[in-house]
Amino acid sequence: MLHTTNYNSGFSFMEVVFSMAIISLIASLGLFLSMDFYRGYAFSAERDTAVSVLHRARAKAMANINESKHGVKIEDDRYVLFQTDSDFIGRDSSYDQNIPFEQNTVFSGDTNVVIFNQLSGNTGFVSNNVILISDGFKIATISINFEGGIDY
Repeated sequence: MLHTTNYNSGFSFMEVVFSMAIISLIASLGLFLSMDFYRGYAFSAERDTAVSVLHRARAKAMANINESKHGVKIEDDRYVLFQTDSDFIGRDSSYDQNIPFEQNTVFSGDTNVVIFNQLSGNTGFVSNNVILISDGFKIATISINFEGGIDY
């Protein structure tokens, strides 16, 4: 009986390399898409946090908590939810609530301090004020009117 060796079984080196290249391409595309999805989700969450903090300050002012105005100041690394009788500088800082935000978030616009009047929730602004939020890729706009309405 004659035994022959078949050298044609299995995969060639080129087939393995080509398969690994295709798998790597698909994996890198998936990673790119998932990072873009995560970045968009994180940006939306940061915008929602900013709107939530503004709504919380307005609700406290309308509920006349401690018979004071309430407001929000946007600082370099956090939101400061405060209560005051006049302005941010004249506030009692023992009532401050500090809420941090993402380090890559940039705020700009008409104002970095919004104060809501007690009971009415009005801001006292003459016109709409706009707060812009950016993460370097996307920009969101939050508009606050003189009646304290918050649109985003």
